[in-house]
Amino acid sequence: MFFPIFLLAALAKAQEPVALAPAFDDGFTFRSADGAHELTLGALLQANLVAFPGGEPGRMSESDLRRMRLEFGGLLDRVWRFNLEPRFTSDEFEFEEAWVGFDLSPDAHVMLGRMKEPKDGSAPITPEQ
Repeated sequence: MFFPIFLLAALAKAQEPVALAPAFDDGFTFRSADGAHELTLGALLQANLVAFPGGEPGRMSESDLRRMRLEFGGLLDRVWRFNLEPRFTSDEFEFEEAWVGFDLSPDAHVMLGRMKEPKDGSAPITPEQ
């Protein structure tokens, strides 16, 4: 509930409409000319396809969409960041990831919400490191 209110408040703050131009930079992105605003769209798709070209008797080609995950991320006013990753199955819906945050500096970020652990083998930095 908090996230849509935050997003609407940030968009309402803009005094005039912001034009976003499409780009493909590490994903499909819409970005403002000054780089202050950005919307990134991504997806994970897992499908199976069994094909029998030539119509072999007794065999049928078939396909199955096993899972699909959309991802929406963005940047508002060069400071505020957000990310939404809904997961859809045949009988349920949940957010795999949903967070808002802001940048304290180029190397320091504050994020609040539901986040996945990085899968690249990196571990959180502890004070001892």
